[in-house]
Amino acid sequence: MVTTKDLARECGVSLATVQRALHDNGRINAETKRRILDKAAELNYHPDLVARTLVSGKSMTIGMIVPFLDNQYYPRLCNALAEVVSREGYILNILIHEDDKQLEKKMVAMLQGNHVDGIILNPINKGKELQKIMKNIHTNYCLLGIDEMPDCPCPCIGNDEKAAGAAAADYILRRGYRDILFVAPALYDREGARNFGHHRRLEGIRGRLAGENVRLHVITGEGYAEETAELAGRRAEDRPAVLCSGETFATEVIRDMNRRGRRLGVDYGLMTFDHSEAFGLLSSSVVAVDNHVERIGEAAGRIIMQLCGGVPAEQKTVIPFEIVRGNTL
Repeated sequence: MVTTKDLARECGVSLATVQRALHDNGRINAETKRRILDKAAELNYHPDLVARTLVSGKSMTIGMIVPFLDNQYYPRLCNALAEVVSREGYILNILIHEDDKQLEKKMVAMLQGNHVDGIILNPINKGKELQKIMKNIHTNYCLLGIDEMPDCPCPCIGNDEKAAGAAAADYILRRGYRDILFVAPALYDREGARNFGHHRRLEGIRGRLAGENVRLHVITGEGYAEETAELAGRRAEDRPAVLCSGETFATEVIRDMNRRGRRLGVDYGLMTFDHSEAFGLLSSSVVAVDNHVERIGEAAGRIIMQLCGGVPAEQKTVIPFEIVRGNTL
């Protein structure tokens, strides 16, 4: 493997001069710099990242741990985050645990073993288990979700999900609906820990509907699309509004309703959290709560870069949401 010493010998310059050329810092003659970079390309030079980490104390790598990438939310978030950190010369390393709590713990340990400069985590471990993970992190980190560690403040970024739930319920009420089906993943895991984001949304919905003459039915877990369609069919005279806590759920609900011959925006209304170009393929314009996931990714990138630069970051960064109007309600 070609080393910086080899480049120095080939170019007839000092090792310090090679370092200045490769890292674009310090004073160096432009012609000398060009000659060194050309020789590096000719010899197919690649930096020894392990050695650089030992010398500089930085790996120039940020670790991002997410549950999955099979919907639009996390790819959009990661793309926005990667753009921010790459501008500062960092590489984003994305790990996927597929909702495995033990694997999430191992991934945090593995990233630390690889001496990453920062970790961004959207945790599925909750409560005391999450606090243990955070206590053992010895690098810069921030969390996605502003309610994950209420008893142990740390840099976190996300939406006010309770306010978003209330705003969604208010929008549905003002459209005249009095029968609402809220579709979400399991609100608690097998250990009884809350799924904070979806749980907060439901809190907001219930708070806004308190005192209103409205029926609210909560549908969670596997088989949600079929259950939603069957329940909506029994209440067809009321033309129910289906509120999905994520566009993945909305997509499946629409698909199952179509199979049963029920028309979106006619036989039932629909609103979803999350908003992406995926729904642009539909003939209908879907009403949605846009949580501005790209802004969340950008904010996470800025915060982790601040921390890597030794600058303290805000403990809580709330990204505003927005109601996107359409014709499905």
